Amino acid sequence: METPEKKEESQTNQDVNKEGTEKEPEIDKYSDNEKQLYARAKNAEKELKDLKVKFKELDKKPETPEKKEENKEQKKEEPLDALKIARLANTLKEYDEVELSYIELMSKAKGKSLEEIVKDEDVQLYIDAKREKNKKDNMGTTPNGKQVHTEKTNPFAEKFSKNLPKGFDYTK
Repeated sequence: METPEKKEESQTNQDVNKEGTEKEPEIDKYSDNEKQLYARAKNAEKELKDLKVKFKELDKKPETPEKKEENKEQKKEEPLDALKIARLANTLKEYDEVELSYIELMSKAKGKSLEEIVKDEDVQLYIDAKREKNKKDNMGTTPNGKQVHTEKTNPFAEKFSKNLPKGFDYTK
């Protein structure tokens, strides 16, 4: 068994070895491959530190005039007030969901406001063509391909014609 003095000496020797002050370098214990990997890791750490410093420098640089203009344009977008919302709703009230999604897409693509896009000739052409197609598709057709002619009656004309004398034809 060890005496208390020997225990203290062994503990102090271990503490000294952990600190690395009295321990001899053991470079000869590592293989060439391990040495190469260690050198690569050291180089990568150094490169990472250099890149962090460069990144901080770039981040601190003042903005170029082009970036300042872009930021000003982004800041120009003001929140919509009630009057602008009412005008926008009035402008867009006649369009259905598909047309509104197309208008929104074109607005983002061209970088214009919704009011400007609604007046655009290409958008109007698309909307007119879509509405014409929907009109043709919704016409009544039978399974054999013949069109069904449905006469729409005007409720005012029906009410007016009830009080007319017999034999009087108002359609001529």
